[in-house]
Amino acid sequence: DEATSALDATSRTLVFEAIKRWRKNKTKIVITHGLSQITPNDFVYVLKVGQVVEQGYRYDL
Repeated sequence: DEATSALDATSRTLVFEAIKRWRKNKTKIVITHGLSQITPNDFVYVLKVGQVVEQGYRYDL
């Protein structure tokens, strides 16, 4: 999400929607500080100091 940090919310959403359409039914790795970019069906790994400290679906964490 660093590449989109200078974008307004609408533009950022458009970029992430385009990525979702482009990579539909494929594995994608997204590194983000914003939970708004994670959909409920995305499996999430939470890292702290390079170690996985939590994993699961967004609403389960």
